[in-house]
Amino acid sequence: VLDGKTGISLHEKNPHLKHLPASTTKLMTALVALEKCSPQDVIIVNRVEKEGSQMGLAAGDKLTVESLLYGLLLPSGNDAAFALSQNCATTEDEFIAKMNDKAKELEMNETHFVNPAGFDDDLQYSTAADLAKLARVATGNPLIAKIVKTKSTVVTDGTGLKTYYLENVDKLLGIVDGIEGVKSGETDGALEILLTKTTRNGNSIIISLLGSKDRFQETQKLIEWAFANHTWSN
Repeated sequence: VLDGKTGISLHEKNPHLKHLPASTTKLMTALVALEKCSPQDVIIVNRVEKEGSQMGLAAGDKLTVESLLYGLLLPSGNDAAFALSQNCATTEDEFIAKMNDKAKELEMNETHFVNPAGFDDDLQYSTAADLAKLARVATGNPLIAKIVKTKSTVVTDGTGLKTYYLENVDKLLGIVDGIEGVKSGETDGALEILLTKTTRNGNSIIISLLGSKDRFQETQKLIEWAFANHTWSN
């Protein structure tokens, strides 16, 4: 649990234990994509990744980077992750290298990426402390911050004929006071993960919860505990 403004830890348990990051990886994918592409750039989808969660892309679809970011961060589309990584760098390998460069820049020293979606891999790992840093930086980007707190939306392709209905995986949005979303993740290896930002009375906290079996309930308890037990001197 981090203070959103200062990045100071308010509570931690095994913050440096290496863990599979699952789809929280996509926050890094979004940051790197926005360094290499403009939100209004149009991408033509070539190869479609069919494994896991999808936004519903097909080969030949034309979408803006911004639309793909909604597909990446709301339903956690693996297809959107690979479309961005293949188009916002010369090669996918170069994009992944940029993800690792960005991790170093952010001093996420216990993190390494080998794919842009968060598929389980022995060489893809992070920690609760590093992912809390990532969530804090990602929500500092106005476009990402706007997207991750969107409960649901509809985007269209470049022709306006194909529609994608996108629902945010985060069940706490609109239910818990002050929740501003961030990113969930879940794989067999990672179990359940939830990164959240919550703001009340002008004070923000970032929670990075990994290896959970009930991420929404556990995060909700941590949020209420943090605001009940910490006072901010503004």
